[in-house]
Amino acid sequence: MTGDRYDYETTAEWIEGKRVKLVVEGQHDLEVSTPSEFGGPKGFWSPEDLFVASACACYLTTFFAVAEGAKLSYTDIICTASGIVEKVEGKGFWFTQVNLYPELVIADDEEEEWAERVLEMSKKNCLVINSINAKVNLHPKITVKRD
Repeated sequence: MTGDRYDYETTAEWIEGKRVKLVVEGQHDLEVSTPSEFGGPKGFWSPEDLFVASACACYLTTFFAVAEGAKLSYTDIICTASGIVEKVEGKGFWFTQVNLYPELVIADDEEEEWAERVLEMSKKNCLVINSINAKVNLHPKITVKRD
């Protein structure tokens, strides 16, 4: 990366009902809808799903960079995320929490403490997480699995 500013542009085009198509030039389109809890049809990603997925995906992609820089050896990682939306008095519905559940597999138990630190540093350096007003909680699980 070489700049101090990066611009990202998305267009949302109405399809019908409560469904829209997200368009990013040069990318695959993505159909999304109002969540079913708010009257949208089932079977579509919602903006709320994308919000939580964005935090989860950014966390993992940040982990890749941090782990590489930290020279952490790992054999697998997966992350599940959940978001809590609550009605906040005077503000309406807000995300109040995002919970990240990374599951990291390493081959050497001597690296477990270092792996914990890398997982924490990944949260600390994640662009999307740093841009969220909600509380972000990290619930890591590290498994040592020798070949």
